[in-house]
Amino acid sequence: MPKRDENRPPIAKIRTGAELRRWHWLRPELQAHARACGVRHTGGKFTILDRIAHYLDTGETTWPGDLRKTTGAQTDWHSADLTPETVITDNYKNTQNVRRFFRARAGADFKFDISFMNWMRSNAGKSLGDAVAEYKRRKG
Repeated sequence: MPKRDENRPPIAKIRTGAELRRWHWLRPELQAHARACGVRHTGGKFTILDRIAHYLDTGETTWPGDLRKTTGAQTDWHSADLTPETVITDNYKNTQNVRRFFRARAGADFKFDISFMNWMRSNAGKSLGDAVAEYKRRKG
């Protein structure tokens, strides 16, 4: 457990992530130091601590925990011109626009069910054509 001690060094003198983690820091102290280092200073106390520790150990101002994995350009699922080649992105939404696409390609009786909605959300990177094929496979 980190120590809260008046003998702790000033945060600006700490040079490694391990040393930073040895001590108890208040969130405002971490935020101020993150700003001084050019590191993102928002979020919870331990997230900020992780960012600073990563910076101290690597010199990188971007902490890997802040990087979202994306599957390409984000799609406006409400108004995009959807085709079978449209890639399912990590911002996928079940919208009326998507429902119209599926009804046109999978049949007028198309309905989203929970299982298929979960499949859509967990298959970022596949195409809407793949999704139509999966829907038809499920309906047998």
